[in-house]
Amino acid sequence: MTDVIVCDGFVGNIVLKFAESVLSLLKNRFKSYSEQGFFKKIWIGMFYGTLKKVIKDFDYEEYGGIPLLGLNGVSVIGHGKSSPLAMKNMIFKAEDTVRAGINNKIESALNNKII
Repeated sequence: MTDVIVCDGFVGNIVLKFAESVLSLLKNRFKSYSEQGFFKKIWIGMFYGTLKKVIKDFDYEEYGGIPLLGLNGVSVIGHGKSSPLAMKNMIFKAEDTVRAGINNKIESALNNKII
């Protein structure tokens, strides 16, 4: 599994939009499947907790946004349709980025690299 993708903004946006569409598709398919009958609804219900956790891992609102690297400061990029939950999580992401000293670590790593 890949945790990080390094790419330009155009490709990154395509990857992000694709991932979001897969999540939306899965949600709709599970809902549609559960509406096909009583036993299918029970079957989906048995796995609801697990499905909810898996889907939550891919939910942009939970992450809020991603830091834009390469700036002399902190900027977090969020979705254009960000909800209040996503906005709150973007603020927390910005705070985490500052507290972790990400910019200083990147600058230090680049200064120590021989190019």
